[in-house]
Amino acid sequence: MEFTIKAIGVINTPFKEASGAPIQPVYAKGAEGEVVLCEDFEAALKDIEGFERIWLVYLFHKANPYKPLVVPYRDTEERGIFATRAPSRPNALGLSVVRLVKREGARLKIADVDILDGTPLIDIKPYVPTFDSHPVSRAGWLEASMENRELADDRFHRSPESLRISEGGATIHFKLATGCIEMSAKRVWKELVNRIVSGEDISADIKAAVELLGDFLGSAEFGEIRAKHKELSKASGVIVQIRRDKSGRPVWSL
Repeated sequence: MEFTIKAIGVINTPFKEASGAPIQPVYAKGAEGEVVLCEDFEAALKDIEGFERIWLVYLFHKANPYKPLVVPYRDTEERGIFATRAPSRPNALGLSVVRLVKREGARLKIADVDILDGTPLIDIKPYVPTFDSHPVSRAGWLEASMENRELADDRFHRSPESLRISEGGATIHFKLATGCIEMSAKRVWKELVNRIVSGEDISADIKAAVELLGDFLGSAEFGEIRAKHKELSKASGVIVQIRRDKSGRPVWSL
């Protein structure tokens, strides 16, 4: 069964890219934005001013394709996509509760927004504390998570500049996206393999890079990497370099 969903407006925010954006509205205090509806829907906003907060349903228009297993922002282990709020979903729909500041015709001034700029808006619903607030509910793996992350990186969004392969695939550079080189390397490796499997016209450099990353993942001393995990998690924009030493063994450096 297929459905056609049309955008009813656009969400404008200060966040041009995923990296550095708040991962949830609770971490977006003070971030302001604007919802601009198509004029045809202005009448549907009648009485919206009486609600302090509203739910925005929107499209993750810059997200990577669907993945059944992901490493969430606040964890270091793979989880099922339906047990997370990651954007790489079968139907890339997002949901955020934001603070409604004021209405100006078909425009809504909002605050505490965690959404990327230019996001297509699908629907608006009022937030009703009596219906929507369940503070004593269990929160699954999040209750034991040690990752106290508030800002997003680019792990769920395409970033052409996040990967660079030197001639012959002798050296690979990529941004440390998850706070752990092992996870970042796996993510890049899977992306490259998928490009080959999809039948894309791949250069010899890409194939050499896949081989190098595969060898790296099979031989790297991840105990050393994990020991530096906290230090690496605090680093922003770190570039990881993987190359082969004189003996042909893959080695890494920051």
